[in-house]
Amino acid sequence: MTSSCISSCHSLGCTNTPGARNICISSIDTGDQLGVEVNAALLDLSATLAHANRVRVGTTPLGRPSLCLPHSCNTACSLLGTCDIPGNIGICGTFSEGFFNSHEKETMQFLNDRLASYLEKVRRLEQDNAKLENQIRELSKCPESTVCPDYQSHFRIIEELQQKILCSKAENARLIIQVDNAKLAADDFRIKHESEHSLRMAVEADLCGLHKILDDVSLAKADLEAQQESLKEEQLCLKSNHEQEVNTLKCQLGDKLKIELDVVPTVDLGRVLEEMRGQYEAMVETN
Repeated sequence: MTSSCISSCHSLGCTNTPGARNICISSIDTGDQLGVEVNAALLDLSATLAHANRVRVGTTPLGRPSLCLPHSCNTACSLLGTCDIPGNIGICGTFSEGFFNSHEKETMQFLNDRLASYLEKVRRLEQDNAKLENQIRELSKCPESTVCPDYQSHFRIIEELQQKILCSKAENARLIIQVDNAKLAADDFRIKHESEHSLRMAVEADLCGLHKILDDVSLAKADLEAQQESLKEEQLCLKSNHEQEVNTLKCQLGDKLKIELDVVPTVDLGRVLEEMRGQYEAMVETN
């Protein structure tokens, strides 16, 4: 990126119209895109000067000179303030020869100012190029480590983080599977719990019925036990009464037996006692 200024009146053109001022425009090479932009601006300026010098009398119907500026100056300009054409200069307009001669200095002053602005821009571009060249030389002198730092440590950290992310994803997938399995198991246990709860309710209902039956049986048992006690007492009473009667009969029959034995020894006392016992037992059963 080198900057140079080459004077070439032949390439861009010099105004050689008789009676007009000849201004030579130089071609400026500032390198790459900047040089192309500046050269285009200089070409516009040279065309403007050529049109300004090509003023001929009699070219208009009234014999007045005409001044035609290029269309590029009317539309846009790369520098601010360089296309501020004075109002007394016509664009493809007509004016008298005396009027052009009286304002020739003002016209040339405008063109000179425009050329100075182009040159100022060229100088700024050259300064910018010089700064860039200095920065490039300084960077080229710096060691490679400062220009291109080593990012291997950062790459290792990134790889470790990627591995951790992959491990975390795998762990999350495993946990999701476990959660799904736990949900399925919970659903199974919930169904089993509901079935067991229904069975429990049925068993509790059966137990309530059995408790009622047990209470009834207990009451019946108590009644039977009371009846048994009363019957036992009655049996004891009857037994005691029977023994008393037997003893009384034995006492009453004892003397008779002795007498009868003495008189009539053929009476069977055992059979008589058995008959009496049978009679008393029949009486007890009927009572």
